Amino acid sequence: MTELTLDKTTHTYSLGPGVTTILKRVGFISDRWFTEQAAVRGSYVHQACQYLEEKTLDDATVDDELRGYLNAYQKFLNESGWVSTTIEKPMHHAVLGYCGCPDRIGHMADGKEGILDLKSGLPFGWHKLQTAAYTALYKPDDPQSIQRYSLYLRGDGSYKLDRYADKNDLKIFLATLTVYKALEAHK
Repeated sequence: MTELTLDKTTHTYSLGPGVTTILKRVGFISDRWFTEQAAVRGSYVHQACQYLEEKTLDDATVDDELRGYLNAYQKFLNESGWVSTTIEKPMHHAVLGYCGCPDRIGHMADGKEGILDLKSGLPFGWHKLQTAAYTALYKPDDPQSIQRYSLYLRGDGSYKLDRYADKNDLKIFLATLTVYKALEAHK
């Protein structure tokens, strides 16, 4: 059996397309909103937040430009009681043949299990589809039992938490996956 690997440089998986690749190919994600600078910032924010949670962050290494995003994440952790049980673990759906890497799996103070996706940019409609796809990766037999969130961290130290509850989001992602496979088959 082949092992799942993720090439972080190209963001490609060894066992199938990633969630973002699928959403981009079908047209939900447009590159016109992304800049290289924003992508680099997002990577650094994710890494700093991970180190913060793992209590391995050397505060002296945090760039001033990232400090606000990190402060926003700390504020979120303090106010929500969020505890991560899994951080950025690549996953593969053996039946549907796609992959993804949820930013966080864990729970809020209420103890309800959830998927939390960190964002350092603007909200987009496809974020709800992305989190729905992650729930099916994490719990293929019961994806609807997982709460889904996007956490928008801002440079001014504030944050916005969006919770998604529409059960149709997973259906839309699965339809998108079908279209993706048809497009790839007819290149």
